[in-house]
Amino acid sequence: MLTVSTNGIEMYYERKGSGEPLLLVPGLLFGAEHWRPQIDALASDYDVIAVDLRGQYHTTTTDDQADYDMWNQTEDVYGLIQALGIGPVHYAGLSMGGFIGMRMALKHPEAVRDLILIDTQAHGEDEDKKAQYAAFRKLYLEGVIEPLEAALPLSFFCDDFIANHKDAVNAWFGNLLAGNHQGTVHASQGVDDRDDIADRLGEINLPTLVAHGTEDVPIEIEKAEAMASLIPRARFVRIEGAGHQSNVDHPDEVSALIGDFLAEVRQAAPAGTAG
Repeated sequence: MLTVSTNGIEMYYERKGSGEPLLLVPGLLFGAEHWRPQIDALASDYDVIAVDLRGQYHTTTTDDQADYDMWNQTEDVYGLIQALGIGPVHYAGLSMGGFIGMRMALKHPEAVRDLILIDTQAHGEDEDKKAQYAAFRKLYLEGVIEPLEAALPLSFFCDDFIANHKDAVNAWFGNLLAGNHQGTVHASQGVDDRDDIADRLGEINLPTLVAHGTEDVPIEIEKAEAMASLIPRARFVRIEGAGHQSNVDHPDEVSALIGDFLAEVRQAAPAGTAG
């Protein structure tokens, strides 16, 4: 199992391919394994690295809630970039991975070549959603599974995927039940507690693709479109029919979007630069 020591944790990663480094960072309750369609599709052109975030899947858990602050988790990922010697990277982050990516671009711009922000936003969490997610965490810690099994897939996947890929949905939910509950709860609380960075988006001076599923439930597509308008070099793309985890329920479309965007960026970059 591949891990690096970074910022007080052992961070798990998967790696495949060769070429310029492409870092894939997942959302809450998902891990490196959920990027495998994109890893397989893009490894012929890139050195693709996908990670598990603090407290989730194979990456170690820490006890202090402050460790799960989005800026601190940015340091987790930055430490991995440094440890592997892969900077600057092409950075693709989904949801929570996007929260971290924008903060990476603000705090460590030298580590990032360009940004792909999928199913994410720059604002803090809505108060009504905080209450809903707190209720989910309470049920999870108490072992009250049935309402979570009904509600969570609807939050993350489009309806067609839930209907036609029941084995994949059940496997994901089984992993959630088998995972470190305290780490999962800390990570979820960290997402809810994140700060609003919308007023700093104008500082991000990187080629940026903002892509968003039209059926995303946790983050409405209008928020992503507004976010894209505030990033000077961003463009916005709709992923028709996709839910919040578009890399899972529309994997081919997401792989193509990433590949096409990076090809455009590389073509536009002056010779001898990092894109």
